[in-house]
Amino acid sequence: MDWNQHLFFNLTCVLLSIIAIIIRTSVDKERLISYLGIAILLPLAVLTAVFYPHIYDNQGTFTRKIIVPIEEKYKTLEFSMNNYYLAGNYGDTLFLGNRKTPLLLSTIHPDFSSVKIDKIKLDNYNYQFVSVTINVLYPYFSVSDGKVPVIFEGKLPSLTAYDTEINRLYFSRFYMLEPKRYIFKTMLVKTKANELGILNTASKKYVIVPNVLETKVDGVFDTDGDITVDRKNKKIIYTHFYRNEIITTDFDLQNIQRSHTIDSLSNTKIETKTLDNGQTKLLRSPSVINSTQTVSDDKFFNVSKMRGMNESFKDFRNNYVIDVYNVHSKKYLYSFYIKNQNRNKIKGILSTKNYFYVLSSDAITRYTYK
Repeated sequence: MDWNQHLFFNLTCVLLSIIAIIIRTSVDKERLISYLGIAILLPLAVLTAVFYPHIYDNQGTFTRKIIVPIEEKYKTLEFSMNNYYLAGNYGDTLFLGNRKTPLLLSTIHPDFSSVKIDKIKLDNYNYQFVSVTINVLYPYFSVSDGKVPVIFEGKLPSLTAYDTEINRLYFSRFYMLEPKRYIFKTMLVKTKANELGILNTASKKYVIVPNVLETKVDGVFDTDGDITVDRKNKKIIYTHFYRNEIITTDFDLQNIQRSHTIDSLSNTKIETKTLDNGQTKLLRSPSVINSTQTVSDDKFFNVSKMRGMNESFKDFRNNYVIDVYNVHSKKYLYSFYIKNQNRNKIKGILSTKNYFYVLSSDAITRYTYK
């Protein structure tokens, strides 16, 4: 149960309790009707007060250009678990990892008919793993855990990954740029702020490049975001979760370009508190502006959580909204909807020459471009 479901459940219980008390109490008909009215209207008022602001919090002053670039028919593969993430692709061969079974590599071939599961073997299991992530840049792959920290590397079709013996670099994001080179996000102990860096496992050296991420509030939550690798143009794209900024650099984190998504929310309200142990805690969950991204054919795709002026709340709630930008000019091109059949949370997207893929809670869906 999430917070909203808990609230709804608790209000329902309170309502039923009030009704039960009224029924067991001897009151006249007029009072009974009054009490029932209060019992019904009070929870509705609370729900309205809680949810109504959120409906409009995420509406911007911009207008989207909506097109339909994909066909209506689609194909879906369902999973028995809901902890999958996109680990990489080789054309329309997809590689997926799973948080609950971290050493299992799932492969979906271009016919998109089934999931093949293989187990990755490590040459060293003497670690207390916490958060394992698989990265695939076919035929190369890595198995990493930024909280241990540890990094293994391998080359398909062999399923054995070997310890790089790099054990002092902690990170929260980690993606392969090219064989033996990675982009990572880490938090500096001295400043307690997020920074980006480049690791070379061949030389076992890394460099942290300060000021790529610009602090506006706390340096942690206000700079939080994810990384997309544009290998065709050898670009790194960093998208903020809580503001409308996109940062583009080369593979050395140089030649920094800052652009913006279509919405105008440059800052979202972030309230934090420093705990006694020095950790920073969110007092209030801020609104996510940008959810997940991918890049393909000089186009940057961003799943937006901001509703435009020309979009109804119903349409926005029942669809994923993907905004598309030109990689070179950074200009907004258009947007399109994808039906959110069961209102599941989107976990990842991927665009190839002929298809657009959406990974949700317990399934992956393939749409065909027109």
